[in-house]
Amino acid sequence: MRVELRTDDAALAALAPAWTALHCRSRTATLYNTPQWAQVWWRHFGEPGTLRLFLVRDENDALIGLAPMGLTTDGDGEPVLRYLGGVDVSDYLDALAAAGDEEAVASGLLAGWADGWCTGARQIDLRAVPHASPLREAFLRLAPAAGFKLQVERDEVCPVVTLPDTWDAYLAQLDGKQRRELRRKVRKAGRDVLVSWYQVRAGPPSGLDEAMETFFDLHARSDPTKAAFMTPRMRAFFRDVAHIAAREGWLALSVLLVNGQPAATYFTFDYDNQILLYNSGHDPTLVPEMSPGWVLLAYGIEHAINLGRRRFDFLRGQEDYKFRFGGQAEPVWRLQLEWPGG
Repeated sequence: MRVELRTDDAALAALAPAWTALHCRSRTATLYNTPQWAQVWWRHFGEPGTLRLFLVRDENDALIGLAPMGLTTDGDGEPVLRYLGGVDVSDYLDALAAAGDEEAVASGLLAGWADGWCTGARQIDLRAVPHASPLREAFLRLAPAAGFKLQVERDEVCPVVTLPDTWDAYLAQLDGKQRRELRRKVRKAGRDVLVSWYQVRAGPPSGLDEAMETFFDLHARSDPTKAAFMTPRMRAFFRDVAHIAAREGWLALSVLLVNGQPAATYFTFDYDNQILLYNSGHDPTLVPEMSPGWVLLAYGIEHAINLGRRRFDFLRGQEDYKFRFGGQAEPVWRLQLEWPGG
């Protein structure tokens, strides 16, 4: 086994075919460690000269592990390695390892991180690591023995609903009060106002651009914090992500219309037999008594069930509505490693 380091920006595109093949063989694969996600994130947020791609190869030179990382600094200005993606826009972050090779890949990465390849970085800060990640478990076992200081803490939770086969079975999973409230709001939407909804998954770029403008408008109307988050650079990133997701068949951008006016929107991904709720927006002045966001979410979950999807992942954050819709908290972790020999 050997560990290779690539620092040239061109490596992101050059490695994409092998990266994709490894992703298909990995139990640590998510949408956020695909080459497509790494490339779009780097295009908008990457800093020249900071890319660190760690490749782990077996004795036959086959790629069995990959850690897409960047060299940044902490609050004290000290260099630190972090996974590409950033927790402000990526909900799960992890390296990739071929199934069955997680222990070898973790060992190889630890050796690489301790070998002075990182421009003097003694710290490795791994955020948003999925609870089920075999690499997380391997790092917990191997890092102290390899000489690293290790701190572990819960980073956040991702509320997740395991979807049953029918909408009625889903409703039966909910708390009785929530079930009655949801049914009341959906009935009210169909009785008191003219309600329709649509979902953009692919199609002409012009149609997607129009839907994204609706998303941006409703996102900004939701609250001042969301409006401040969506800077021009962030808007460009979201637009790019939407087009890439549409091309790959991952996009599910939903909009609810009330009397013909956009009232709520959900930017979701349809990926790996699950729906990922990435972001949202609504107009708080438009029929607030109907709760358009709730109505659209109910439609979206029912649609996911009808498509046969098995999970609805609300992604990072502990907002109350996620649990009221049946989300069960799954932790994501932060692993902070420090190499004393720096």
